[in-house]
Amino acid sequence: MFLFFVSGIFFDIDKFSPEVRQIFMLNPMAILIKAFRRVLLDNDFPDVGQLLYVFLLSLILFIAALCILKRFDRFYSKIV
Repeated sequence: MFLFFVSGIFFDIDKFSPEVRQIFMLNPMAILIKAFRRVLLDNDFPDVGQLLYVFLLSLILFIAALCILKRFDRFYSKIV
C-alpha cells in the first residue's frame, strides 16, 4: 500500500529534488506511471533504459519466484 502512494499517481515526481527523485524511481511502478504519462500527456517516447530496468527486475523476481515454488512444491497441497 505504501508503494502505491509513493509511486507518483497523486503527484508529479519531477517536482522533487534529484536526490528524492532517485529514491522514488527505485519503485518500478513509478517508472511505469512516468512512462505512461510521457506517452499519453506529452506525446513522446518513454525512456527505454528505465523500462529495461523494470523488465530486468521483473524477470529476476519471476525467476526467483519460480525457484521458490519449485523448492517448496511438495509442502503445499495441490488442488486438482
